[in-house]
Amino acid sequence: MSFKKVAFKIIKNRLMKKAQLLGIARHLLTILGGGLVSKGVVEASIAEELIGVGMSIVGIVWSVKNK
Repeated sequence: MSFKKVAFKIIKNRLMKKAQLLGIARHLLTILGGGLVSKGVVEASIAEELIGVGMSIVGIVWSVKNK
């Protein structure tokens, strides 16, 4: 197998893992936000903003960690 094919395979696997982990993080934040809304702790619009902020933080931390 050539270096180019091996490198592409490694990159593809890394991106898939990243996409999967970010998807899991998004769902966990959504569940947390839904729980807070159902308990009356926050309003739905605030929960949406908090989920967005949480996903931004996860993305930034992931980026810094990989560099």
